[in-house]
Amino acid sequence: MMRDGVRSVGNHFDMGSRLHETDGLQPFEPATRTSRILLRARGAPAGLVDGAWWPRTTNLTLELHDVISAVATHLGRTARVAFAWNPRSVTQRGLDRHDGVLVCGPVDGQPQNVMYLFGTDGSRLALLVVPPDTEADGAYAAMRLAVGASEV
Repeated sequence: MMRDGVRSVGNHFDMGSRLHETDGLQPFEPATRTSRILLRARGAPAGLVDGAWWPRTTNLTLELHDVISAVATHLGRTARVAFAWNPRSVTQRGLDRHDGVLVCGPVDGQPQNVMYLFGTDGSRLALLVVPPDTEADGAYAAMRLAVGASEV
């Protein structure tokens, strides 16, 4: 229970509550870890993708809110995310609370390792998804190459 901005720790039920409740919709709560995302610089020549993401786990939906928050300044509010989800991510998404973001399979012609995030205004951001088990140097090189960085 919250009283005067202080959470009581005497009641076990209250110990699990968050200090700042939200409606579960965007903008999401701040990330607990820095998302490993690299985006193409604004004004840079267009490429096949707009950025790259190196998730920490194969359960991609666990990090989805962090990704959406990280790209919000480029995309705005996210309406839909299209990707070739693995079964673990699909199962997790079914357990997640409703957040107003539609998660669906890939659209026609979408590469299997690219995630499309669609804004509420119809804009689209394409992220190369680097497998989470990729060695750090290789992942960093792939991310820099994806965004057109001159030095890989």
